[in-house]
This record gives sequence, structure tokens and C-alpha cells, in this order.
Amino acid sequence: MIELIEAHSFLSTPADKEEIYDSWLLRFSASPIKRANSVNFPTTNKQAIPLADKIQYCENAYFNLNKACIFRITPLALPSDLRAELKKNSYVEADPTDVLLMNIANMDALAQSGDCKLVDRLNEREFEDFCRLTGKQKHYRGDFANSLKNTKIPTLFAYKEVEQQIVSVGMATYAENLLGLFEFATHPLFQRKGYALEVLLKLLQDGYRKGATKAYAQVVQQNLIGQKFWRAAGFNEELYSYVYYIKTEIPT
Repeated sequence: MIELIEAHSFLSTPADKEEIYDSWLLRFSASPIKRANSVNFPTTNKQAIPLADKIQYCENAYFNLNKACIFRITPLALPSDLRAELKKNSYVEADPTDVLLMNIANMDALAQSGDCKLVDRLNEREFEDFCRLTGKQKHYRGDFANSLKNTKIPTLFAYKEVEQQIVSVGMATYAENLLGLFEFATHPLFQRKGYALEVLLKLLQDGYRKGATKAYAQVVQQNLIGQKFWRAAGFNEELYSYVYYIKTEIPT
């Protein structure tokens, strides 16, 4: 299941370029999203190249682009001494994240999702409001638009309007029996009114109708409000966690 979710998340957040290097997956993107600019581990296949040489190769690949070298360490990350080697090489841990799972086989029995809107593509006004609520800076919005355009599996967007103003948003991607949930945000003045839950239910219900039986969300451990929200919504199975190892010192 971990490999399936990892593959699904890669399709959901496409990189501009990907390279397989001795079973490691190097992802490069103009956007600032770490999972699209990091070394990832799609499988637990055997590896042939010495670990120190592989780390050096990755550092060269990212440093040559003036990027930090980032490893996204999941339970699939091999070899087993990779974390220790990264720490020895001055990498710093950041943003430990839980992947939470929910069975949505009985979505029709859940509460209704209110009057949220559901679309498979954002128009210009919806896109701008989506970016504003999720905190995307203007100079990255073009990269985000390209990412949505290049997403390799179907996408859904749900949002809640109050007096013709979009105040809560969420995004989902689906393929086979999996539904991935991303980009949830609510305007500070409209929080604690149940709008985010309405958005979530809208996406879960439509994903279920399109064949999904399980949904997952990636929630940063230090995001206590997010952790409380997702677990209260029914995402009680903590399937696995991942953490980033980052080296920002670029040789001169």
C-alpha cells in the first residue's frame, strides 16, 4: 500500500523533470514544493552504487541548479544506513509528516456536503481565490498552474462560497481505488464553521462515486490544527510517516 500511495502522490504533484538513479527517483521542479524537488524512493529495489557516491551525485544534481539537496525519507528509503549517512553529511531534518488513511467504502451513508461547488478544472477567478487561500505567492502561481495542467491523473476541486466569496478550498486526485487530498485551506475569518469539513465531504463523496475506496492525506506532524481536523474527520489510520533531510549549503 505504501508503494501505491507514493506512486499516486507523484502523479498528483508532477515535477518538471524526473530521473531514476540506481532505483532512487530525483525530482526537479520550478515550484517550491519539496516533494517535487527532492530525492524519493518509489520501491525497495536492490541498489548497486556505493551510498557515498549516490549522495554526492544527488548533491551535484541539485546544487548545480542552485537548489538545496533534499531527501524525502519514507519507509521505502534504502539502504538502511541512509539516515545516519545524511546526518553525518550535515543534513537537517524538517517537516515530519504523517500519511493518514480512511476507508470510504460507505460514503453514501455520511453526512451531506452542503452547498459546496465541485469542478474538475478551475476558471480564472477560482484559480486566483484558490491561490490566495492556500498562500501561493504571485510569482509561483504560474508554476502551480503548470503543475495542475501536467497532473497525470484526474483532479477535483471543491470550494465553499459565502456571499459570493470563496472562503474554503480543497483539491483531490483519483486513480483506480485511491483518492489523494491536497491543498486544503480556509479563510481565517471563516474558520471553525465546518466549511472545511463540507469541502472534504464533497471530495470524498465524488471520489467514492468515481471508484475510490480509500482516501489519504499527508499531514505535517507539527500542524496540530490539521492533525485534529483530519483525525476527527475519520482519517484515523496512520499508515506511515516521512521526513525531509535538507542540505542547503551550496559549495562555492
